[in-house]
Amino acid sequence: MAQFVLPGKNDYQGDSSSTDKEYPLIPEYTRLHCEVIGVEEKEKKVEHRYNPEVPETEISFKFKVLDGDYANQWIFGNTRAIFNWDPKCKFRHWVEAILGVTKDGLPEGYELDLPALTGMKVDIIAGVRIRKYDQKEVNLVKDVLPSAPAPGAVETFG
Repeated sequence: MAQFVLPGKNDYQGDSSSTDKEYPLIPEYTRLHCEVIGVEEKEKKVEHRYNPEVPETEISFKFKVLDGDYANQWIFGNTRAIFNWDPKCKFRHWVEAILGVTKDGLPEGYELDLPALTGMKVDIIAGVRIRKYDQKEVNLVKDVLPSAPAPGAVETFG
């Protein structure tokens, strides 16, 4: 099983002022070109637990839209803090997309440095959910994909 190193919770120096802004709702399944502006471990609020082996922490990703109608808008996504070879492991899939690893995946024994993901470019698929405390529709990250080539760019495979 692959290992990863999580930084201290107080190591992130990002600007939290954008989290208070009201942004327009991005339509579900919209593909957006983004920059990773933060990745951190957070305590997960657990109302009940089916499996005591599942960690009570999650990895929180913060993205900033780089262009288009939603430029400079922030969008957030969370994954379980499980980094393994399960085909449904969202954390590993997102990291591979951010790093641009598509063909064979990450190598066995890969040690992930979460802060190193900050500043990388990636595409995301927006989702919509209902926020529990105020019943408002808000965006979330539904999926993370390697960045699409720029319009007119020539892709090479080799």
